[in-house]
Amino acid sequence: MTYREIKKIEESIIRLSAEVACGKKSASEFFTAEEIIQKEILIKELKEKRAFEIRRIPLDCIEGRCLHMKLTRKLTWQQIAFRIGGSNTKDGVRMMCKRFKW
Repeated sequence: MTYREIKKIEESIIRLSAEVACGKKSASEFFTAEEIIQKEILIKELKEKRAFEIRRIPLDCIEGRCLHMKLTRKLTWQQIAFRIGGSNTKDGVRMMCKRFKW
């Protein structure tokens, strides 16, 4: 799993949640109750998958700790770079995390 894959899961959750909240397929067509229930089940499954993958991130390496801060605490890349210290920049931390696979 990578950071990009988790971001894709998050984007799917947001898109599906918006569809359920709106209730519309198109300007004049609405979802049926069954379709809404199926979308809500899919949202729940995606949220569980996201949480499971975040729990799998190894915290014994710098990349894992940075990813954990980004995904759970919702810190910016700048804040993460400041917290880990050294000569790390926000772009350096971001690229390090995007390349990391677990």
